[in-house]
Amino acid sequence: MKTGADLPEREPDLLFVTKKTLKRLKPAYLDGPADLVVETVSPDSRLRDRGEKLAEYEAGGVREYWVLDPTDRRSDFYVRAADGRYERKRPDDQGIYRSQVIEGFWLRERWLWERPLAKVLSIGPSWKWFDHRCE
Repeated sequence: MKTGADLPEREPDLLFVTKKTLKRLKPAYLDGPADLVVETVSPDSRLRDRGEKLAEYEAGGVREYWVLDPTDRRSDFYVRAADGRYERKRPDDQGIYRSQVIEGFWLRERWLWERPLAKVLSIGPSWKWFDHRCE
C-alpha cells in the first residue's frame, strides 16, 4: 500500500477497500490508502505499529486503523475525524466494536482473545457478517 509520495510503502496484515476505493487496487499494490487497515502487534513491531504506522496511516488517509496486540490482549481502534486526525474509539458497553468504515460489521472484542477461538457457528445469531455490497 502506497499512501503518499513522501510516505513509505507498507504491507498491512489485513486491509479492506470499498467498491469506491477498488479502482486504486493495482495488480501488485494499492495506489493510495485502504479504507481499513488491521495490524497485529508482535514483540518486534510494537513501536512500529503504535508509532510509525499510526502516524503514516493517519497522514496517508487510511480511514480506520486497528492495532491488535495478542500479548497484552489490547485492541485499539482509530477512525479519521473530519480534520484528518485519528480519534481513538472504544467498544460499547456490551464490548462490541462497530466499524466506522464497513457498514454493519461488528465484533465482540473478547472474541479476539478467546482460546480456543470461537467457531463462527457457535457464535450464533449475535454474529453478523458484513454485506459484500458495502460502499
